[in-house]
Parts: sequence; structure tokens; C-alpha cells
Amino acid sequence: MKTEHYQTVVTKGTRAERVAPDMMNSISSLLSIQPDVPDSTITLAGSPEFLQQIETLAERIRNTGGTILIEGETGTGKSLIARFLYERSTTYKKKLRTIALNEIPETLFESELFGQCQGACRGSAQHFEGKIKSADGGTIILKNVERLPMTFQAKMLRLIQDKEFERTGETETVRADVRIIATSNQPLAQLVRRKSFRADLFYRLNVIRIELPPLRRKIREIESLALHFLRTEAIAQGKALREFSAQAMDCIRTYDWPGNTRQLMNDIVHIAAMSDFPTEIVDINALPMHLRAESGGRDAMSQTPGRGMKKLEREHLIHALIRNNWNKVRTATELQISRRTLYNKIEDYGITEHL
Repeated sequence: MKTEHYQTVVTKGTRAERVAPDMMNSISSLLSIQPDVPDSTITLAGSPEFLQQIETLAERIRNTGGTILIEGETGTGKSLIARFLYERSTTYKKKLRTIALNEIPETLFESELFGQCQGACRGSAQHFEGKIKSADGGTIILKNVERLPMTFQAKMLRLIQDKEFERTGETETVRADVRIIATSNQPLAQLVRRKSFRADLFYRLNVIRIELPPLRRKIREIESLALHFLRTEAIAQGKALREFSAQAMDCIRTYDWPGNTRQLMNDIVHIAAMSDFPTEIVDINALPMHLRAESGGRDAMSQTPGRGMKKLEREHLIHALIRNNWNKVRTATELQISRRTLYNKIEDYGITEHL
């Protein structure tokens, strides 16, 4: 299967190309954003369909100040998507603050976010404005919002609804006009059902929702992203690397990637460093041990009756779907099976096309 690499650079003020008007406000894809480029320029890498959809969404919501909820496993690029949407927005641009709730001890949540007055608690020798007030007129990227304790969720709800709150130790109401872009490693709807997240706060956050699937469910993207990261890292390390050997790419393509895009990027840095200087092709020996070990386990599994056949059938279905641009009718016709059978197999094998 031929895989191509696609890249676009998006800068402030550029207009996005239009896609079908019925595009949902939920995007499922992958991206990479180069961390060393200026704030106003973000580089996205991925399929052309993804680039078109994410740019179109950014264009459609650029003049709104509604909250955004981005969900996905760790390493899928939630913070990067949030930063991209902020850069393309025309509202709440005065300041940008990123608050990582997983880095704040629970005992300090309230004072860190909402601030406190002098003497509000033991050891507080001075007034602290709080991170939310410091972002007044701007945007807050609220990372790991699922970590927000229930005791503070009502206060966050009031901030989003009424743009006001009280600091610890004060009775005076403080105004803070901020936009919230929240990210979560877990589906908040599930936490609502478990009674560990307020339903009203969830609905306030869930105005515009973006879902990022894990890398293992984006088979079409893995190869192009790996090549993009390899060529970028080769330039950084002064090497001539351009391609992967067929055996090396097979390991990369079929690995489970529990750390998602972040893990792929880090592994490519290792691969580039371990590859000999003159070569343009990455050999399997340059791959990290976990990629090679996983490949060995799969080879053994593929020789097991039944399981090996299922793996081959799954790959056969994926290739057929890609050849037919994920059109189920044409794919079923090509495979000479009914559409019901095709849909059942897609569900059984967990094959999902998000773009």
C-alpha cells in the first residue's frame, strides 16, 4: 500500500478550505505540531482529510467564545489541538494560560486556580491573584479536567456560567472573563455516569467536542507520521535518513502504541540516533527493543491456527476499505460479501475510520 506524507503550515489570519457542510463538530484524527516554531505558526502533519477538517472547524469557531472539550488517551495531541484552535481564534486572545490539573496537589487546587487573600490560611503571607484571574480576557487550556475534585466543580461551573468567583478568604466577588478549552484523558460522559463528575459542568464544557482516537486505531496514519517524524529528526541530527526498511515499517505499523503519537515521536528520535550516519534507510536493528520484541510475538501468534487467519483477514479488510475510500458498498462488492457481513466484520475486528 502506497502511503504519502502530507503537511501544512497554518498561520494567523489564513482561511481554511471548505469541506462538506454536514461535517460534525467532533474530529477524530492525529496530528503533530512542531514545538520549536513561533507561537503564531503551527505545523500540522497528517492525512489531507484531517488537515481539511481541522482547519475548517477552526475557521467555523474562530469568532465564537464557546468552551471546547478535547478527549483522548494520553499522547494523542490534545494540548496541541487546543493550542492550534487558540491560535486560529479571534476571541479571548489577550492572554493564554495553561493549567495542568494533574500537576497541582489537591490541597492547593482552590488557591492555585482561584487565588487567595493575605492570611486566608496558615502560611499565606501575601495576596495571590490566582491563575484564572491572571488570564482575564484570554483563554485557559485546562488540562486533565477529569482530575478536578468534585468539591471545586461547582466553583468552576459558576466561572463558566457567570464569569465570577470568590477567592479563598474573601467575600468580594471577582470577575474573570475567560474562555475554557478543556482536555481529558477519560470520556467525561462515563465519569458523569459514575457520579464522579458533575453533569451540569460536563454540559457546559461540552459545547464543542473533539475526540482524538488512539494511534492504534489510525492505521492509515502511522506510516505517514513515522516518515514525517523521521525526516524531521534526520534534519535535526544532520543525517540522511529518508525511509524505513519493509521489515522495520511492519514493526512500526503493527505495534500497539500505548503512548500514542507522543511515544511514536520519542521512538523516532531513538531510531534516528541509533541509525548509522551514511544510510538513508532505517533497518530493523535501529528500532527500540520493545518494537522488535512485539514483532517477534506477533510472528509467533501468526503461526497459531485461527488467530493468524483472523489477523490476515483484518488486514485484508482494512486494505480493501482503503482502496475503496472507506465506501462500504463498493468494499462489500469487491469482497463478494453482503453489506451486513462486512459491517459485522468491521465491528468484530474493531476497525474504525474517523476521517
